[in-house]
Amino acid sequence: MAAGDALPPATGTTPGVVILGEGVPKNNPPGVLALRSECGVFHVAEDGDDIAGDGSLTNPFKTLTKAFAVITANPKPGGYEVVLPGCPWEENVGIPPPGTRLRGHGQRSYLTNIGGTPLTWQEGGTDAGLITLEDLAISANLTGRDGGDFNVDVNHAWVYGSFARLGGVKFDSVAAYPALSNIHSLEVRNTRTRGASLQFTYSPSAGGNGLGPTGHLVDGGSWGSIVYNSEDASNELVIVGATMITARADGAAVVRVRASRVTGNLVSNDGGSLIEYDQMVHRGTPSYLGSGRFSLSEILQTESYVPGFIDSNVTVCVPRHPAGTIFDRVFVNFSRAGFGYEYVSNTDSDVVIRIIPPPGPVPAFTATYLIRPRLFMFVYHDVGYNLRLRFMLRMGGAPLTAQPAFVRIQRRSNGEWWDGAAWVPAVASIPMIEESALLLPGSYIYDFNQAAAGGGSDEYHCYFFNNAAAPLNVVDEETHVFKPGGGGGSGSVGNERRIQPVIGEKNGVLELVFWIEEGGRRVIDYDSVTAVIVDGASSIVATLGTDGTDTVDGLFQFVTPVAPIQRGKSYVVRVTATRGLQVDSFNAGFVRY
Repeated sequence: MAAGDALPPATGTTPGVVILGEGVPKNNPPGVLALRSECGVFHVAEDGDDIAGDGSLTNPFKTLTKAFAVITANPKPGGYEVVLPGCPWEENVGIPPPGTRLRGHGQRSYLTNIGGTPLTWQEGGTDAGLITLEDLAISANLTGRDGGDFNVDVNHAWVYGSFARLGGVKFDSVAAYPALSNIHSLEVRNTRTRGASLQFTYSPSAGGNGLGPTGHLVDGGSWGSIVYNSEDASNELVIVGATMITARADGAAVVRVRASRVTGNLVSNDGGSLIEYDQMVHRGTPSYLGSGRFSLSEILQTESYVPGFIDSNVTVCVPRHPAGTIFDRVFVNFSRAGFGYEYVSNTDSDVVIRIIPPPGPVPAFTATYLIRPRLFMFVYHDVGYNLRLRFMLRMGGAPLTAQPAFVRIQRRSNGEWWDGAAWVPAVASIPMIEESALLLPGSYIYDFNQAAAGGGSDEYHCYFFNNAAAPLNVVDEETHVFKPGGGGGSGSVGNERRIQPVIGEKNGVLELVFWIEEGGRRVIDYDSVTAVIVDGASSIVATLGTDGTDTVDGLFQFVTPVAPIQRGKSYVVRVTATRGLQVDSFNAGFVRY
């Protein structure tokens, strides 16, 4: 509007005042055009004006310093967004005020200090805060305050420099990462770079930041190496659904690698470090290096033996595991026929196996060992899936009813415990209820709603207890991993029906219990189900038959000899469920370990 032009009709309640779009509220007298930021968005531009500008798209500020000063002087709930132009931006500017979202126009919006050097951003406030960096490139050394709780969300960005002593940092769709140290809680999701390295340290004795739970998560991506150095074993790193050449744990770091593939080295570098690797999900061929500990779902190695071998014990060295690990699931494949074997004992770094050769002279041979520790069970689910945990109690094949069973659920990413309503730092026990003393005696359940418990990709270790007196005070454990496309359930329930199996093995018998769910609820309108077990070639290895006796509670139960089900192989349970003239088909995969 040019000077002297007539004012348009008023759109506000004050006569003669026109309210348009974006900008800074001004206490102008009637008859003066006022621009106001109703949506909290400010713009900066090279041709902007810090004196006459109001931060609108058509009348932007000239500097970020001005925009940040206006935000500080005019706080509002939800904070402000400051938009950079799509070009390099050099300015010696301080850290954005808490609650600010700094947004650009892709990698062209490259924010640096004057001369292209990294900005120096020092959090100096006394309250927790959050800033968001989105759709831009930035070079900055961002440091939090010791004992503070400053947080940063980074979305679709390229970040250079360093982040240190921050409460929580979340990277989503990031293509370049800063050096990271003393981040209280770190999440890395949907990385946009292939073959890059991610390296970070956690040393709270050198100055820490963050008041919330600790824990680090790398969700997906293809990496060159991921290296974590920590002096605090409780602040663990969980890697889910990723591919990497090297994963390394230094100091007292604990790194848990889940549903991932490691093609090069797993390095547990120091005496206090630990790497846990779920190798059965994606079989890589890593080398195990370093003087630290490992916790592996399986160890596969081959040894050669000279002619003349006699019946004796052999020692197979394994990566050093935590004290007390039991490797009693041993399978040996010999290059020659006639050999036998049996498990004898193990320490934390070797397994003793007796090899029984065939009669007569024994030529040279090789033995391939597949060694698995006890109680290493992982089940994968989609994020947000409502999981029914089940604890089966039997003695001598007979179900145990009316038992004081309970479960403890620990979240791996921060070590907290679920008390049924919230995550708490202290160990919490949740009572389990007996599902059906009539139809499924000895089955105790607890429904864990992962979405209500925070959702997102994470891992939960479940400890089951029967609190009765000995000899009934048994213990069991299992780990459930939630990730997008996890395969165990549905994040969006809808009307899709899914089969939910529980499979157990005891005394040479495989026990299977099935039910069908729709929208998270058990379906009880089926007349019967017929089930078979097929192998990878779709050949039937066990016919389970038809069960129509448990439909009142929606549960169907089968038993079959376990002998045809080989260890380490994948099988599918094919279920045909009927209700009247309608026939539904379901598949459920499993592996016998």
